Amino acid sequence: MTTKIIIPQGYIVKPAYIISLDSIPTSKDSISNGSVIPILNIAIPDTRPIELAYLTTCLPNSVKGPHVHTGDKLDRFMCVRGFCKVSTRNEQTFEKQSFYLCEDIPALLYIPPYNSHAIDSMSGATILSLCTERYYPGHYNQVDVDWSEE
Repeated sequence: MTTKIIIPQGYIVKPAYIISLDSIPTSKDSISNGSVIPILNIAIPDTRPIELAYLTTCLPNSVKGPHVHTGDKLDRFMCVRGFCKVSTRNEQTFEKQSFYLCEDIPALLYIPPYNSHAIDSMSGATILSLCTERYYPGHYNQVDVDWSEE
């Protein structure tokens, strides 16, 4: 059974999108020693303060979600280990999108409120999540949805 998501009247749900990040090479004595990827100081439209930063893992051959954040909660995902596909669905238009994230490509996936999402990884992945509300099991702003009934 699918839970009906109630979107406030007049609210326009924006789609999820990718923000490319710059990987800045670092060195010591002219010898390369890695890189730095700035995440928090990038210009993101409609940016609200980050309430919580956490790592979430997706085990090999597993799927996390789908669930939707209601209210004002938005999320930003960056893959820091492995490879995964993040699928999103705009709960107003029911338009689906798929985004592929991996540790080798610095990018931040911006997921606005009322976009359900699921993480799927064949090899396993660790995702850095920067969200505007704290997460805890049973959180009232997180609702499980069923995409199989479409």
